[in-house]
Amino acid sequence: MQGQETTMGIGQVMMIVAVLVAAKAAEAKSCGGTFSGSAGVVTSPGYPASYGANLRCEYVFTAEPGQVTQVVFESFALQEKSGWWLFKTCRDYVEVYDGDNQIGKYCGDDSPGIISTSSELRVVFTSDDNTEAPGFFASFIRTACGGIFSGDVGKASSPDYPENYANNLNCEYVFPADGRMLTISFEEFSLEGKTGWFFNRKCRDSITVYDGDNKLGEYCGDDRPETITTVSDVRLVFTTNKDKTDYGFFAVYTRIDDVVITLPPTDPPLNTDAPTAGRCGISRIQPRDLPGQNRIVNGQEAIPHSWPWQISLQTSDGDHFCGGSLVTENWVITAAHCKPNPSAHLVVLGEHDRDSNSEITQRIRIEKSISHPQYVPTDSAPDYDICLVKLATPARIGETVSPVCLPGATDSFGPEEDCYVSGWGKTSGFGFSTARKLQQARTELLSTPTCRNTWGSSITDRMICAGADGTSACQGDSGGPLVCQRAGAWQLVGVVSWGGAFCSTWRPAVFARVTELREWLDQNMAENN
Repeated sequence: MQGQETTMGIGQVMMIVAVLVAAKAAEAKSCGGTFSGSAGVVTSPGYPASYGANLRCEYVFTAEPGQVTQVVFESFALQEKSGWWLFKTCRDYVEVYDGDNQIGKYCGDDSPGIISTSSELRVVFTSDDNTEAPGFFASFIRTACGGIFSGDVGKASSPDYPENYANNLNCEYVFPADGRMLTISFEEFSLEGKTGWFFNRKCRDSITVYDGDNKLGEYCGDDRPETITTVSDVRLVFTTNKDKTDYGFFAVYTRIDDVVITLPPTDPPLNTDAPTAGRCGISRIQPRDLPGQNRIVNGQEAIPHSWPWQISLQTSDGDHFCGGSLVTENWVITAAHCKPNPSAHLVVLGEHDRDSNSEITQRIRIEKSISHPQYVPTDSAPDYDICLVKLATPARIGETVSPVCLPGATDSFGPEEDCYVSGWGKTSGFGFSTARKLQQARTELLSTPTCRNTWGSSITDRMICAGADGTSACQGDSGGPLVCQRAGAWQLVGVVSWGGAFCSTWRPAVFARVTELREWLDQNMAENN
């Protein structure tokens, strides 16, 4: 009997060991893991009973591109800290990582609360060999965070809109233009505002807007972006910090086909050596005289888009500083003293009202700027004041954007010509601000001897004068076109260069003479195509 009892005891022990091994395996299986579903729950081992000692469990939450993972700790009870006063440390704890960056370390009843991220989220649970506690219970869910937005019409919003968005987001919204005009309008916008002092204030949560590779701006608080209209792809980068949140943003977008036209040949035909022969100098929206409105130093507002070759050189923040003329889909001519910086400036085409949000404009990066090698920046009456600007991407030719003609090197123009100057320059020689809407002024060409009566030997053969008739170009018009109509087509006769103090309307304005510089223009466009 005694031997039989001993044999049964060994069997019982073996069964107990097997149960313990199975329990340990089950415990290990429930200790951490990778969670890639759309929603679910995670707990500490054994929850709601006490978790085990000497554990290290890692819970990994992965998100697909365009998603955000939100983890909510609904119950949290670990061992309290131990030690003295400021030297207390966590014995059992949860560490939360956004990628490789630690968000925080938590123990006792100091719950992580709600954690969100658009990258990989890791929750690492560690216990020591002492007293145990119930542990934690958390739920997780994945929602849309950015993405690619196509189709003719649609909408985009911050995650969970109109509920508050989450913390620690980095969402990218991509709107391909697909060769069409893209418009994005922000209907609702409320993010956490700026922090800091005076000139060092920075956005805490923000949307950064990119038109192609050009950064249009960073927006937060209730400073919503203006309506975006472009033919380039648009990216919105939405980032949030770990502090408080708001209800976010709601935007709508549309895509429309741009009207692309082929201009008819002129009759009689233009010089065949012109780079845009047969397609230049014709405006589908005919320019005409208007009743006097806001003056460009005694000019008048132009009919919108009636000078479709007029471009605006602007900073990345949208500040106009010079004009210019589109002469091919790839090239713009401006003044050498306006020479733009490819890394800081843009060419804007199709614009009339610089404050309008409804105009369809093209904002194009600059590949290179080439000023005439004989231009001297320090001259008060600069000669060779001309610059070629190559566009990084070709302009889309249409009703509101088309090139002006270049005259032949041997062409001559005189006082009998029908000529205009245009630009967004100051409307008064004593003013400070430039015009909001494109201005035009009809002007009369002057002979070189007549011009030298005013300016003396400063006038060279590379210059042509106009005005002294009560109208003038002014600061901000620099680089812009002086055009004259011949055989039904407008030709670029001059480039706004310099003039009298305070934009005097009774002294001639001076322009770079295109005919004298035509050979240099042709050579450099050919060599840099």
